[in-house]
Amino acid sequence: MILTIDIGNSNTVFVGYDNDKKRVYEHRVLTFKKDTKKLLKPLLEGLKLEVEDIIISCVVPSIEKDVLEVIEEVFLYKPKLVNAKTIDKMTINIDTPESLGADFICTSVGASAKFNTPVIVADIGSASKISLTNSDNVYEGGIIWPGIGSSLQSMVEMIPHLPKVDLVLNPSVIGKNTINAIQSGMLYGVVAQIEGLSNRIENEVGEKCERVLTGGYSVLFKELLPEFTFVEHLVSDGLIEIYFNKMLKGEVKS
Repeated sequence: MILTIDIGNSNTVFVGYDNDKKRVYEHRVLTFKKDTKKLLKPLLEGLKLEVEDIIISCVVPSIEKDVLEVIEEVFLYKPKLVNAKTIDKMTINIDTPESLGADFICTSVGASAKFNTPVIVADIGSASKISLTNSDNVYEGGIIWPGIGSSLQSMVEMIPHLPKVDLVLNPSVIGKNTINAIQSGMLYGVVAQIEGLSNRIENEVGEKCERVLTGGYSVLFKELLPEFTFVEHLVSDGLIEIYFNKMLKGEVKS
């Protein structure tokens, strides 16, 4: 089994694949931003899986070194790390290609492997992101704005008399009370952002794009975006494509 590890700001997702790229293992935990080695080591030791190799995407720079070290301690080999400095067989057409996040790299590769290009990916997690990969599989850039959770937390902190709100999708976009109104603003609001920004991207590039939806929050409203195909583990799927296609520097495809 090849183990992919997607380390996000909120969650860390372990997905294992066999040699046919079929998912055979899934596990999700909160990202250990403190005491990383202490908490991650027993988790890895307890996997009890036959792991041939490991490939990682990490968007939390402060814990990356600890993660790599504890994996090597447990498995006795160095995992493969995907970032803008290690990725090789991918063209990144932005001002500073070396600054592109591993999540953008993996979702671009994963979407390009599964769908026709050009392809738009909406990744709605701790931050909300949209990216474009063109018809030549070139990463063209993206859009980032505050995530649903952080937006709601910020609003409540700024306006402390607001009621506590759970993220639940209401049947009507028109809120009949404060809680419903906030819920509609958070969820229908991000749906409108995704649709509107994707339409603007298509208008700017002058062609119709495939549309893909991923990210932890997207399960809340995926039914409202029928033009998007939902892919739960797109970062992990991108990692396994990078692994088997030997897309990291120093690797030679057989």
